[in-house]
This record gives sequence, structure tokens and C-alpha cells, in this order.
Amino acid sequence: MSLHIKSLIVLLISMFFCKFPLPVSAEHTVNTNIPYIAGNTPKQQLDIYVPEEKPNKPLPVHVYVHGGAWTIGDKRHVVPKRAHFYTDKDIILVALNYRLSPAIHHPAHIQDIAAATHWIVQHIQEYGGDPTNMVLSGHSAGAHLVALLGTHPNYLAQQSLPQTLFKAIVPVDTAAYNLTLPPGTHERPLITRMKQGAFGTDPNTLTDASPIHQVRPNVTLSPFHLFVTHNRPEAVSQTSHFAQALQLKGHSVKSYVLQNGETHRQMNLAIFKDSDISSEILKSLLAE
Repeated sequence: MSLHIKSLIVLLISMFFCKFPLPVSAEHTVNTNIPYIAGNTPKQQLDIYVPEEKPNKPLPVHVYVHGGAWTIGDKRHVVPKRAHFYTDKDIILVALNYRLSPAIHHPAHIQDIAAATHWIVQHIQEYGGDPTNMVLSGHSAGAHLVALLGTHPNYLAQQSLPQTLFKAIVPVDTAAYNLTLPPGTHERPLITRMKQGAFGTDPNTLTDASPIHQVRPNVTLSPFHLFVTHNRPEAVSQTSHFAQALQLKGHSVKSYVLQNGETHRQMNLAIFKDSDISSEILKSLLAE
């Protein structure tokens, strides 16, 4: 067989598997690159991992938002090899992309997260999911965004969605609950530049993008479960202050500082394996 024919066969096979949902294991099927907003750009798409053998009832849904300092990262960097942790437990996993800086700035990132959430609520039943039984998690910049979505009075409301939509919101290892603070002594200059590239330096914008400044009394929010590794002092401090702000305004929050030497990357991976983080996600989703 000539090299040309072999190449053609490989191309045709690749085109086939890009077009149709692909069973990636015995445990689940993945539906990839689903647009959640008009325009169908790669950064406004999501993937849905569905258990192969679904029970005869709507399934819980875990929605995950990746990190990357608002400038890098993708929904497929961590999830594909680890989605089975949830699908094995009859949980649908949704991983989503959002537009990245410096091409866009706040509030574009959070508007994408809100738009994706609206799409999920409208369509997840088509995949066997229960839109009334969902947990939202995020790591690093993704943790900042899920915290902002859960506290800000506008972004869910603009999608006609309630602040109490999620069974729990689980931000993991972020130092961005308060963007109005000056750079911490442990913050790398690169991270400072990335923050400025995403949010600029205008005080009003930084306040609007800071979850801690959006916490208000006399409203009901989804419960928060905050996780941070003790290895990152700035993140520990910001997590503590955010938890205090939620508590003082009467909101449900649990805060955990993990003491086993987890790195920032390991905190992300812990979402997808047996850990304190995944335990809280599972308890929220599987509670009767």
C-alpha cells in the first residue's frame, strides 16, 4: 500500500471520529466541542462525559472550569483521562472552555461561564442529566470564575438563572478572591502581568471582578466549599478572608486548608480522584 493511500485512510478515519461522539472507554461516551453560544468559536464550547450505561433516572451533573491565569488552558488538558472518576459513579461531567485574555478582558470570561451554565440548564436533560442537581467546580483562575459567578448579582440573573442554582460551588486553590489587593510578596511577576492583562488596573473593574466584594447580605447563595493548599500563603490568606466574608453575610461556607504538601497542579488533579475535594463534590451531588 502506498504512503499516499495510507495517509488518505488515516485522514478519513480521523474525520469520522471527529464527526461523531466517541466512546473513550467502557465507562462513558464523550460529546465534544458543543457550542454553548452563537458563533461556535473553540473557546465557547463544552464537552459532556456521559456514563455508558445510564440508570433509569436523571443523573447528577458536575460542571468543571479549568484554570490558567485567564490566559491559557483548555477543557481537555486534564479531564479526558480522568472523567471516569465521575462517570463510574453515574455522574455526568461537563468541562467547558471560555475566551481568554489578552484577546478579551473582564467581564467576557465570566459572561462565557454564565452563558455555558444557561446552555447546560437548557440542554443537559438531552444527555440524561438533572439540571436541578449540579455542582460547579473550578481550579485556579477557574476557581475565581466559579466564585464570581456564585456571588455576583448580575451574571446568572442576566441568564434568568437563580443564585441558588448549584448544590455547591467548589473553588480550588485560587489567590484571586480579592483583585483589588496589591500583588502579594509571594506572587510571581508573571502572574501579576496576567491579572492585569485580564482585568486591567481600573479600581471599579477590579472590584466588580472580585468575588469578595460581591458578597451581600439578605440574598441566598449556593453553598461554598473552598479548598486551598497550605503551600501558597497568598491563596490561604485570600481563601480565609473570602470565607469570613461569606460567613459574616450569613452564607453557607466550609473552608479547607490541605496540609499534605499538595502543589497547585496536584490540587487540580485531586478534583478527579479520591480526595477531600472530590469527597465534598460527591456528597453534594449524591445527597438524597
